[in-house]
Amino acid sequence: MNTSRLIHFLFQGNLVKRIAIGLLLGILVAVVDPSIETALGFSLADKVGVLGTIFVKALRAVAPILIFFLVMAALANKKLAPKAT
Repeated sequence: MNTSRLIHFLFQGNLVKRIAIGLLLGILVAVVDPSIETALGFSLADKVGVLGTIFVKALRAVAPILIFFLVMAALANKKLAPKAT
């Protein structure tokens, strides 16, 4: 697989396949890490875990903004009841 096909798959490939590959890679790191840790001198899971920490912090930063815009959109689309005569 050449680089352009790999990049195309990563950014525009099937989402279910990408999630499955990510799960399998995570399981592989969890299984292989204890044996590699003694050889390399550091934990691969700790190094890869930084990506998860960055992802969670990014979600926490974006969540209030998303909630604000969702509430504003809901209020803007709310239909007022006609006045009673």
